[in-house]
Amino acid sequence: MTARAEQSGVTVPGRRRAAAIALLVAGQSTAGLALGAVGLFLPLIRADLGIGFTQAGGIAAAAMITYALMQVPAGHLADVLGARRLFVVGTVGVNLCTLGIAAAPSYAFLVVDQAVSGALRALVFIPGMVLITGLFARERRSTALGVFAIGGVSGNVLLGAVGPLLVGPLGWRGVLALFGAAGLVLAVVYGVLRDAGAPQARPAPGGEGARDVLRHPVLWVAGVVQLVRFGVVNTLTFWLPTLLVEERGATLRTAGIVMGVGGLLMAPMNYLGGVLADRTGRPAAVVGGSLVVLGVALAVLAGADGLAVTVACVLVAHVVMQLYFGPLFSIPVRVLGAARAGLLTGVSNGCACLGAVTFSWALGWTKDLTGSFTPGLVGLSVACAVALTATWRLGRMLRAAPSR
Repeated sequence: MTARAEQSGVTVPGRRRAAAIALLVAGQSTAGLALGAVGLFLPLIRADLGIGFTQAGGIAAAAMITYALMQVPAGHLADVLGARRLFVVGTVGVNLCTLGIAAAPSYAFLVVDQAVSGALRALVFIPGMVLITGLFARERRSTALGVFAIGGVSGNVLLGAVGPLLVGPLGWRGVLALFGAAGLVLAVVYGVLRDAGAPQARPAPGGEGARDVLRHPVLWVAGVVQLVRFGVVNTLTFWLPTLLVEERGATLRTAGIVMGVGGLLMAPMNYLGGVLADRTGRPAAVVGGSLVVLGVALAVLAGADGLAVTVACVLVAHVVMQLYFGPLFSIPVRVLGAARAGLLTGVSNGCACLGAVTFSWALGWTKDLTGSFTPGLVGLSVACAVALTATWRLGRMLRAAPSR
């Protein structure tokens, strides 16, 4: 990318740019749906396949382990080979795996399918983040990342809204087959769209730039916050229906409605958080404020008595738990520059996925051990406090860094 192109950040004609943004968000939504569907239908899947809570946590762990392991390779490949082709391959593959879930004959098959899907979701997420930031001006990076995150949320909104309605006539397998087929259509449409992405900034030849990036402390301090961020998001997404149905007395339909409403609240927060960070120039403050509210909501949720208080806490958590998505991902790029955006995003999201794997499995384990979700929810609240401390350090690093 030339200096002028990087300054503007927008080199794609208006209509094609809008179409490219919409298809990138839609493609990301199919990846989010592939994971969220397992959580929503988990009570039915457990009954169908005869699995326990720890095994159910293993399904989420299988997807997240491979997703985490592919973050840095996906980021490096996006920088070197180009993000567009990786995004198409990843979107096709993820939706083929969604069709695989629909046909799963056993627990072992489902674990393998989700492991493959996790690796392919990295080829959707990392290249998609690189592609969408190229379609926005440099000073709107947080906004661009927030818009992309709407994709992951919108898939769960759609799932929560129509999944419980369709599961009666189609069964959980039929619903997943329908969504997987629709995702393949989206991938084909994006694949044939010309000029669907702006030119990427390219890293310097050789590995020195990558080594310098990996040594910089901002990447690893941000990684601590990322670990907590996605750990909380993934754990609540995966276990929320089970918490509502099996411990707080809700029906599956009610759980679906709560997920849908939560997703509706969360979707605009991705965008608003990015706008707030870009307009104020204080992304670390947006991250810190979100963590304070999230930690309190989780603490109250842990001790909630009754469905009404539970739902209120869940909805408050949904308002803030993705508010700081764009601001947090933008901080390493603001400090270190866009030439290694793929690698920066890959490392950041690799840390996030480590949180998703450990937190999701730990909540299932503590539920089996104690018979309650309460200890695990308390642990999530404590983790938010740890992340808040790391965010304070990020703010100091950002203020000391030159503008990029």
